[in-house]
Amino acid sequence: MGLGTELLNEVKKSHNHLQLSVYIKNRTAFRFYRKNNFAVQTRDLDRDTKGFEYQMTWHQKK
Repeated sequence: MGLGTELLNEVKKSHNHLQLSVYIKNRTAFRFYRKNNFAVQTRDLDRDTKGFEYQMTWHQKK
């Protein structure tokens, strides 16, 4: 398990829900979050950078 996964798992221990944005062109980050059970909710345009991004969420399994 890598450092990023370890850090994310620590955050998940204290939260039931996480939400983030990831640029679509950042395929490595997108794959990392998908592998860690984040789901794409929407696709938006970042007005500042003009880059498209996914809004992703993770929910604690009950």
